[in-house]
Amino acid sequence: MSNGKPSDEPDMGGLGRLISTSKATFEALAAITDDCHGLLNAPLFPPSPKPGWFDDLDSALDSAKARAQSWIDDIGPNVTGEILVLVVNHGTAFSAISAQVGSIAADHPDARGAGDPFVQTGLELSGSLDQSLHATVARLETRLATITAWSETMQARDAALRAAADESPDAKAAAAPALAAAAQVLGSTDDALKLLRELIVAWRELGDAMRDAVAELRAGKVTLGTFAADTFSAAAQAEWGVATQFAQKLATAPFGSPGRAA
Repeated sequence: MSNGKPSDEPDMGGLGRLISTSKATFEALAAITDDCHGLLNAPLFPPSPKPGWFDDLDSALDSAKARAQSWIDDIGPNVTGEILVLVVNHGTAFSAISAQVGSIAADHPDARGAGDPFVQTGLELSGSLDQSLHATVARLETRLATITAWSETMQARDAALRAAADESPDAKAAAAPALAAAAQVLGSTDDALKLLRELIVAWRELGDAMRDAVAELRAGKVTLGTFAADTFSAAAQAEWGVATQFAQKLATAPFGSPGRAA
């Protein structure tokens, strides 16, 4: 089965899109960190005698570097690792709840309707997964807003840097390494934002599917046995098991530049 995943990823069936996008988003966010380091290291040396344009250019570069530093110190570490932690946390919870619901359903496969005590237990257990999935979407949307705001400020500081560099051909030549580094940061950020939006869609689809399944069980449209077989199948459990292990391995792997496994 093909899920559009890189060749180093194991086959995770229906989860292939989620895991591939999680991996790509993780690496794209790590690339922003690498590119911010590149901007911090961009040189700007004052000619002698110091020309009139230098102070404005130096101030604009310091402002851009300060924004890059805020990513390195705060936003980057908080967001990047979380992408994989979400997979690990949900996979672990899915495995535990699958076992519990499956055990109850095996003993009471014909239980039906929200008034049945065994269905009630199944609803309570499965409902926690439903809530977790939608909380994951909300959390990622908050991260998306944070990165978008950071990117907009970074774009403004890049524009100020370019305006200062446009004061003279000599200023533009002196600023060339910094301008290239800032452009790299913005390009990496655009890539990461696009992937993060795709990742939110993938998580939302999982949440919607879980919510629909729980609603059918609550309404008595399916028995507890059918619900367990469809929602917590052996295949789904195996896919989440592989996905969890893959995310754990990726989270602890050494990374090169930019954001690729070493």
